Amino acid sequence: MDNDIPPCDIRIDKNGVWYYQDAEIIRQDILEMFYNSMEKDDEGRYLIRMGEEVCALEVEDTPWIVKGVDLVSGPGDNPSHFNIRLSDNSVEVLNLEELWMNSENVLYCKIKEGKYHARFSRPAYYEFAKYIQFDEMRHQYFVAINRKKYGIKLKS
Repeated sequence: MDNDIPPCDIRIDKNGVWYYQDAEIIRQDILEMFYNSMEKDDEGRYLIRMGEEVCALEVEDTPWIVKGVDLVSGPGDNPSHFNIRLSDNSVEVLNLEELWMNSENVLYCKIKEGKYHARFSRPAYYEFAKYIQFDEMRHQYFVAINRKKYGIKLKS
């Protein structure tokens, strides 16, 4: 464990809002630079690394927030997959095999090739909720697309 890494004085709240010394960071170019410089160490800490400089972020939940969900149609207007729009302004395919919900009914997914996880914002969750179904027999929520069911895991 490397305890010599100083704090950045940057905090990210559970809704993905970034603060520097309790002042909200609103400049998108600065946020983009931080996202591009972020990494997670072996102990689960989020770090900002710029050249030789490194500091630790204070993260309430996760740095990434799912801001929107779009159903993408394939050939013949059949649903193909879902794209998610993330708080770093990137768009990627939602990995339906890596969805889970916590005990407070907050939905999460894996992003960035499975390296990180993202919390669904309320608007994104409400967009996506219309595709969520409940299997009475298995007592499990799932999403069905392309004739396949993807279960939503429950985690504490």
